[in-house]
Amino acid sequence: MRPQRADWIRVLAEGLADLYCPTGRVDPHRLLDGAQITVSFNNYGNTFDGALEHRAGRFHAYCNLDRVKNRDTARARFTLSHELGHYHLDEHRTALERGLAPMHGSIANRPDSEIVVEREADLFASHLLLPRKRCEEFLATVPTRITGLHRILAVAEAFDVSVQATAIRFCQDTPGICGIVMWRAEDSAWSYVAPNWEAAGYPRPRRDRSVIQIGSATAAAHDDHGYGRFSQICQSTTTASFWFSRVVSGGARDDILVEQAVRLGSFGVLTLLMKS
Repeated sequence: MRPQRADWIRVLAEGLADLYCPTGRVDPHRLLDGAQITVSFNNYGNTFDGALEHRAGRFHAYCNLDRVKNRDTARARFTLSHELGHYHLDEHRTALERGLAPMHGSIANRPDSEIVVEREADLFASHLLLPRKRCEEFLATVPTRITGLHRILAVAEAFDVSVQATAIRFCQDTPGICGIVMWRAEDSAWSYVAPNWEAAGYPRPRRDRSVIQIGSATAAAHDDHGYGRFSQICQSTTTASFWFSRVVSGGARDDILVEQAVRLGSFGVLTLLMKS
């Protein structure tokens, strides 16, 4: 995605957030109502999170309860915001209206997707639900000693946004954060590396479960089956060479990293890597 395109999507999403929900949490249903997009919440199996359909001159969104759990979860909010991205981004909407792009199911919040329109819809959803100015104002009230996943969870709770989406935004906006790995319960793991780290030569971190060391934060989070939305945040020390196959052990780029991990209920375990 070109930087100019990404910046335009951010401005559009945050402008709509300010228009429909000037303060507090953004309610995607207000934007759906404003666009006269009807919504169906139902059980559609494990194939998609959401979808946007154009039929007889109207748009209709689908939200899959088998994956988002219920209509009020943070994942449901992100899924609906993702579908709003397909509507408000002119090229996406026009392709649906003209029948150039058939209705398709989206797996929202997958930064490793090779489909450009999906990454664009995710970027739109992130900035719709987490407008930069509001995030900065909230973080100004959070003690600076609260870092990493503690800070990410605070923002996710305050704005009712998925922890995964919030963690990706922190990777994009926080220099010290290296990247994340999301160990999904229902499908394969995915990862995201902060753009500045990727530019410095750190590829995607390993996502094979064999890299989960006994005694590590990630192993502890996998073993934590406590109840509630989040488990306890676990922390350990690791190295860049352990997580990144192209980093030589003991070399100049083999930074000492802090590894934090948390179980996100039934969705799986999130690992955060940041410079110590």
